[in-house]
Formats: sequence, structure tokens, C-alpha cells
Amino acid sequence: MHEDVRDAKQNEDALIRLFQKHYGYVVKQALYFSKVSGVDIEDMLQEGFIGFKKAVQRFNLNSEHGFLAYASHWINSFIRRYAYTNTSLITY
Repeated sequence: MHEDVRDAKQNEDALIRLFQKHYGYVVKQALYFSKVSGVDIEDMLQEGFIGFKKAVQRFNLNSEHGFLAYASHWINSFIRRYAYTNTSLITY
């Protein structure tokens, strides 16, 4: 069921293919939080993909849940943390 994730854990090329497969989701989340926080979109994308890679490393292959459902937590938490630490409450 999770063969693509298993392969991505073992092979860098498979990880890149998995990135490409879920690229749209990461972009959507990064765009949303970039607009809300005013942080640069490239930085948000980078954080999203760092979260994605962490999700690949930590995903339990015996899980009954889908990979993207699990990865969305990691992607969003990395993006949100970056936005929180790089925005100011005081605007000029």
C-alpha cells in the first residue's frame, strides 16, 4: 500500500518522484501561509519540503492511514513555525 514511501526512504530518486507527486499540495499550503503572513513564498516552499522529507522519514509503513494525511501535519507545522518566527506583530 505504501510502496512509494518505502522506496523513498531507501532511494533518493524515489524521494524526488514522491516530492513531484505531492508538489501541488505543498505549493498550495505555502501560498496560503505566504499570503497570510507576508513571508517570501520561496522560503515557505523550502520549509514545506523540509516538513515533507521529515514525514517520509517518520511515516509508519504499517499505518492504515494515507501518507498525505500524515504528511500534511509535518508540512503545515514546518510552514507555520517558519511564518511565526519570521513575522512581526508590529507593522509600520
